[in-house]
Amino acid sequence: THEPLRVALELELTMKSESRYWKNFRELLTSSDFDVVIFVTASEKMSEALRQIIKDVTANDRVVRDWPHKRGMYFATLDSVASEKKNAVFSGEGEAFSLASLEKDVSEKTTALTLP
Repeated sequence: THEPLRVALELELTMKSESRYWKNFRELLTSSDFDVVIFVTASEKMSEALRQIIKDVTANDRVVRDWPHKRGMYFATLDSVASEKKNAVFSGEGEAFSLASLEKDVSEKTTALTLP
């Protein structure tokens, strides 16, 4: 059996100070409570700004840089989630995905496991 994937969901509708994001991202990137962080943001511009701060934290914060477990950080805008629902695409360090594609993958794996 596979371990469940633990996901944190962050809703970011207004930009906060960079120092606040450094603190928050350090906590998110070093937490053992989850494996992936999904951000729903107000705009693509906000997503890009947050991605840059995450890159800076990852490169320049010694604790984060040396942390043994890497967290997946993925982004989609609120508009895309609201309009595309399960088909909204979340992109990040790894392969982009939608909730619909994850649902399909899980369904196919479950079917494969139950076939004789």
